[in-house]
Amino acid sequence: MKSQLEALAIITELCESEKIDYMLVGSFSSNFYGIPRATKDADIVLEVTPAQRNALIAKLPKEMSADPQMTFETATSTSKTLIYVNSICFEIELFDLSEDPFDQSRFSRRTVVNYLGKEIYLPTAEDVIIQKIRWFKNAVRAKDLEDAQSVYLVQKEYLDWEYMLRWAKEHGTEEQMDSLKIESDVK
Repeated sequence: MKSQLEALAIITELCESEKIDYMLVGSFSSNFYGIPRATKDADIVLEVTPAQRNALIAKLPKEMSADPQMTFETATSTSKTLIYVNSICFEIELFDLSEDPFDQSRFSRRTVVNYLGKEIYLPTAEDVIIQKIRWFKNAVRAKDLEDAQSVYLVQKEYLDWEYMLRWAKEHGTEEQMDSLKIESDVK
């Protein structure tokens, strides 16, 4: 395995072969809609049963291995499985779809795009920004705010701002969302 994109293509193909609904999130989704940046991992949300997850893990190529212990991710409040791509020092985190209303909404709104040389499921640009702002408020990671700004700058003519503000009110991130718009429009 020679690249992150190749590793992601393999995982998404395994999801499709196992009939697992998925959505590529995190930095890869913000890279698609915004200004790309380097990353050392990928995040995928799965709507998956334990049997489907086990079948996916059993079919991993020899260059990939799964952490035998599922972990609980505090930032997302969900379970995750870690896939190691040893040949390129890359990790793919498989998150279970949570019951959180926003997570359910963004998953139901996911869209098919041509990415990684194939059709793949991503959240909408609005949902990427909403989630990045939410993570920024909760974890105060500068890269989340930078990702949200990047997507906003590239996509601002097409964004459904009312939809974004509705979730900002729900999440208590109105101040961060307003700052994002003001600071990005100055650049």
